[in-house]
Amino acid sequence: MASEISQRSHSRRCEEEDERNPQERGSLRNGTTTPPDVETLARFPMTAGPPPPNATSTKRASSAPPIFRPVSAYRYSPLPKGYIRLLRLTPHRDEHAPVQGQLFDYPLLDSGQGTHLYEALSYVWGSLEKHQSVSIDEGYIPVTKNLHMVLKRLRDYSLDRIIWVNAICIDQGNTEKRNHQVQSMAKIYAKANRVVVWLEKATTISS
Repeated sequence: MASEISQRSHSRRCEEEDERNPQERGSLRNGTTTPPDVETLARFPMTAGPPPPNATSTKRASSAPPIFRPVSAYRYSPLPKGYIRLLRLTPHRDEHAPVQGQLFDYPLLDSGQGTHLYEALSYVWGSLEKHQSVSIDEGYIPVTKNLHMVLKRLRDYSLDRIIWVNAICIDQGNTEKRNHQVQSMAKIYAKANRVVVWLEKATTISS
């Protein structure tokens, strides 16, 4: 009788403990009860917090339009005695791309009978109205439509082309320097490795 009473008392205490701790009861019965910390996260899912203070400013800075510097007319530097300017025509695969190049000083020496590695361009000026331009370094030089056309035709796809052309290699805005350079034109053509002659763009009538 005493043992039966103790067993009933023990079973009653177990039932009371099961009612107070239902999670422990489930874990003892099937071993699949979700841990309390995971269950809490499942009931209250985490939400994304507010963006950091600099997130908006970074996005605005990256989406800001680029700043374009104004392009000014090219300014010629004085030529040393015995030097000429040569045009390094920048290559481009697109024939419609803007014409670009660099001017550099080149010594045209009197000694020696050999030619120099540049081409001299002789062309018909055509209309004197300068509606086109050539980008030189960070500036531009206005040129006639006919000269612009021949430079696009002479431009290579992948290699620089070294050319002397009076409208670009001579400072047309400086009368004194221009007249001095004009006196050397015969020598410039004679020393060139090749002289390129351009009349006009071929048409059905003129071809």
